[in-house]
Amino acid sequence: MRQSGPAGHSGRPTCFGEAGRFDLQALRGVVSARRDASGAASYTARLLGDRTLVRAKIREEAQEVTTAAGRAGLVWELADLLYHATALMEAEGIALEEVEAELRGRRR
Repeated sequence: MRQSGPAGHSGRPTCFGEAGRFDLQALRGVVSARRDASGAASYTARLLGDRTLVRAKIREEAQEVTTAAGRAGLVWELADLLYHATALMEAEGIALEEVEAELRGRRR
């Protein structure tokens, strides 16, 4: 499928900034920047303002990960799960570095 026109409220081809390298730190920056946006205009701001909603979305997305059909579907659902987990981290004030440190500590 080819995109025609803007992807969202920004009027740009993507809601996630300029094209190029994009990683979890960049995603965190996008999520953080939306904190002060209107909940009516920004789904991310709505998530950040409602921890019950963001946790429910994580449960939903985790279920969708387990039932995704095909590689493309799985990648899509994993992206949704990472996005919602990032929103919860932002809402709870948990830095990506804290999670990375936890993962590092689990290495054997």
